[in-house]
Amino acid sequence: MVLILWGSCCLFAGGNGELVLHFYKKSCPSAEMLVKEEMKRKMLSDISSAATILRLAFHDCQVDGCDGSILLGNSNGITTETLSDKNFGIRKVDIINEIKGSLEKICPETVSCADII
Repeated sequence: MVLILWGSCCLFAGGNGELVLHFYKKSCPSAEMLVKEEMKRKMLSDISSAATILRLAFHDCQVDGCDGSILLGNSNGITTETLSDKNFGIRKVDIINEIKGSLEKICPETVSCADII
């Protein structure tokens, strides 16, 4: 079920936004493993994390592709995706931020938050 939902989520990427396995093989070789291990750890410590992150990815990808815009906070009075009524209940954004922090230690300014999602 999760794979079907994830596949559906990724269909929204469209255009050149397709997913590529081992994209960071040269620029940050341990990126995929780090993301996988950190997500695994989070999911084992909180069983709701898997569904929550899947939902976060779906809501990020459903409008104009998977670009990480779901992570943007409010600015200058503009309501962003995270606080939009249409995305009610988006949680666990902190997981993405924590993973990004870990990646920055080993590969600064290389892996985007959108790619982590």
